[in-house]
Amino acid sequence: MDPDKKKALLITLLLVALFALPGVRNLFPRKYRARDSFPVSTFPMFSKKRPPEHRMTWVRGRDAGGAVVDHHLRSWAYDAGGMNQAMAHLRPIRKDDAARRDKMCRRIAERVGRVSRYQEVVTVEVVDAWYRPEKVFGPDRDETPERAEVLVTCAVEREPETGGTP
Repeated sequence: MDPDKKKALLITLLLVALFALPGVRNLFPRKYRARDSFPVSTFPMFSKKRPPEHRMTWVRGRDAGGAVVDHHLRSWAYDAGGMNQAMAHLRPIRKDDAARRDKMCRRIAERVGRVSRYQEVVTVEVVDAWYRPEKVFGPDRDETPERAEVLVTCAVEREPETGGTP
């Protein structure tokens, strides 16, 4: 056999063995087996059992009539970074005492008060909510929480002479 053909055959057999290995692992002892029904992956997203509900802590504003102005105030209005980073900063508020919750809420309300985009916001609420992923990511995209609890509410105070930032 030609040496180039031998090389090609060897590479082909190696690639086939590498691709078949995850499925063959089920023949090995239990500790080496995949832990899910998706045989080619042991990535935790697929192999770890997920809870039926996920908990999120976020901020929402209300106008003078009590209507929700922005379901999730933009994260830059109350914290640096994106939504996930802002939620990580808000998560400890679940365990804080009332004084620390109030202090954080007042700090958020002060930032919201400086943003002209949120002029109609008169109160800020920090909300703890539980969602079902299959509803949120399902075909109907239902983002209504299963249950929600307002952890703290505070008024947004504005200085009349400042227009705030856009």
